[in-house]
Amino acid sequence: MDFTYDEEQQALREAVRGLVGKTYSDFENRRRTVAEDPGFDELLWTRLAEMGVLGLPFAEEYGGMGAGPIEVGIVAQELGRVIAPEPFLTSVVLAGGVVAAAGTDQQKAEVLGALASGESVLAFAHAEPGARWSPSASAVTATQDGDGWTLTGVKEPVPHGARADLLVVSAALPGGGTGLFLVTPDAAGLTRSGYATHDGGRAARVAFDGTSAVPLGSADDRTGLIAFCLDAARIIACNEAIGAMEVALSTTSEYLKSRKQFGVPLNTFQALTFRAADMYVSLELAKSVAVWATMVLAFEPEALQQVGEAASRAGLQVSRAARHIGQEAIQLHGGIAMTAEYSVGSYTSRLTALDHLLGDGQHHLAALAGAVDAHDEVDPLP
Repeated sequence: MDFTYDEEQQALREAVRGLVGKTYSDFENRRRTVAEDPGFDELLWTRLAEMGVLGLPFAEEYGGMGAGPIEVGIVAQELGRVIAPEPFLTSVVLAGGVVAAAGTDQQKAEVLGALASGESVLAFAHAEPGARWSPSASAVTATQDGDGWTLTGVKEPVPHGARADLLVVSAALPGGGTGLFLVTPDAAGLTRSGYATHDGGRAARVAFDGTSAVPLGSADDRTGLIAFCLDAARIIACNEAIGAMEVALSTTSEYLKSRKQFGVPLNTFQALTFRAADMYVSLELAKSVAVWATMVLAFEPEALQQVGEAASRAGLQVSRAARHIGQEAIQLHGGIAMTAEYSVGSYTSRLTALDHLLGDGQHHLAALAGAVDAHDEVDPLP
């Protein structure tokens, strides 16, 4: 299987790396950015739109670039390398992906066009208190009121829910199943309470009290569609984690080469070198599975079961690698890695946040185990 990027993909990687590198190559710039609301650089968000990055996965007729998951994964890796706080994963890949899959032509033209141009930030209000990464909704219910619909209930956490210019909301339908709705931030009965997350991001508690909503597409059961969009976002999240792990490893390797103890560099101690080598092995295993899963999403998007399995396999491997690399990066740096001013701790925090955003390693392990079919007993050897 060829994992090599072509010339256009390499050019995309270099362009995105150059753009986000100018903003976040100095780690202090990221610290200052996440310390103030909205938690990301609005100017960089606009520049990403001008480059075409925000419209990358959407069809050209809706203002996008018509690129595929491999190109989107490349962008996610580059954002992960500088742990950029911009909501590319949650707003473009996840929320935008839901709109692209479920919306009418008019909705896709309006919503995705505004997102691709950088004029709008979307948020997918799907996670619910007490729920664990399910494609269905129960805490928010939809009620048909004449020709319109209203929503009642609570969603939390909603990534960038307080900043979002438009909410894509999942809700339990009266006849069963989960529907999708659009809610504007000025709708009556809508309350948004934003807060900072441990990795410097933003999330919100979003409450609906008879809030007017417009069905995204038709008001039918969209559980299967939501599951696919979550799997697609999981695969792209794995790519972002790969970028973060690459930098965490390289930062640790450089530290072992430069930091001296007993008059010699730390990398002269064989035990520490072995631990760094184990980090490299974890990274390469995770990278291979993540790229493979991205290719499954790119070339077999209609094979929903295969995409779901690929997302879980990649999610499990990346979860284990992220925990290993993040913890070892801190351990091999020593006390300096525990300070807010040093980058390694923030990389570990972001890897932890990605692990829990759409399903952690235990979730993926359970999903894979549950998909194993029954097997007949094997006859013993004579």
